[in-house]
Amino acid sequence: FGVVPPLPEEGVALLRSLARFALIAELLGDEHRVLLEVRSGKRRRETSLRLVCLDAAEPLARQLRLFGASVAFSATLSPLPFYRDALGLPSATPVLSLPSPFDASRALHCLVPWIDTRYRHREASLGALVALIRQVSDSRVGNHLVFLPSYAYLERAHAAFSLACPERETWCQRPGQDALARERVLARLDGHGHRVGFAILGGVYGEGVDYAGDRLVGVVVVGTGLPGMTLEQELVAARHRERGRDGFDFAARYPGFTRVRQSAGRLIRGEGDRGVVALVDPRFSETFYRRLLPSYWEARRPRDADELAELLARFWSTAVPDDRS
Repeated sequence: FGVVPPLPEEGVALLRSLARFALIAELLGDEHRVLLEVRSGKRRRETSLRLVCLDAAEPLARQLRLFGASVAFSATLSPLPFYRDALGLPSATPVLSLPSPFDASRALHCLVPWIDTRYRHREASLGALVALIRQVSDSRVGNHLVFLPSYAYLERAHAAFSLACPERETWCQRPGQDALARERVLARLDGHGHRVGFAILGGVYGEGVDYAGDRLVGVVVVGTGLPGMTLEQELVAARHRERGRDGFDFAARYPGFTRVRQSAGRLIRGEGDRGVVALVDPRFSETFYRRLLPSYWEARRPRDADELAELLARFWSTAVPDDRS
């Protein structure tokens, strides 16, 4: 018997995809849909087949019933009824919401309603957005992060900001960026500097990363995190409507705001951290989103850039002596 050569990396990836497909196919039920997509090019036609879970509550509930007790916890399980139902937990599940353990006065959360970031207004409001990013980043030396909902918007905002502020060091997330490139970016943030980074809302820089201490002093979240209403999202919304829920809220607005909270939560990671969060979109002033804002944020609502400047100056003027100037 000869030695069998190992599979190439592409073959291993294909084998894993096929194994995952087969496993999900065995679980296929009423909560799943089979999506067939055909794309025609100049020389060939590509066909893709996907199995999509529209609502994982029942499969999760079956698994949870195998245990004597389950505890679900996260800083972003809000609103609690939405995540209770999404996780397949019984309606009688006890819930507990606790405030942040950190001093609320060490973070300034501001809602910025005068810049409309909805798709059809983005080009017209780009100048105002660049001015806001400059205003926030100029208020304090250190690392700032701007989270945007798409790569096209990110690249446009990064280019406009770099043109307006050529003296400021910037970096931006690229599509398909690997783990090594990500680690290089994070390593740069450990050194003293005055930088502005541009990243995708809900992406790898917006969750699971601790920007402790001087790694981050300012966050600008652009938009409410709504996903594009693709066929898959429409099917998810329809599934929720069948269950008597608001399909748009459950399929888009609640998950979108979770991305916002995750991104804003990158700022304060320890009791010595201090910084500013700006949520940029007029929709954050609507009742729906105001109810989702954590009470411990003590969110401020400046009327315009002048009032925001006053808030920033007052906040940073009260920095304790150990804070970096």
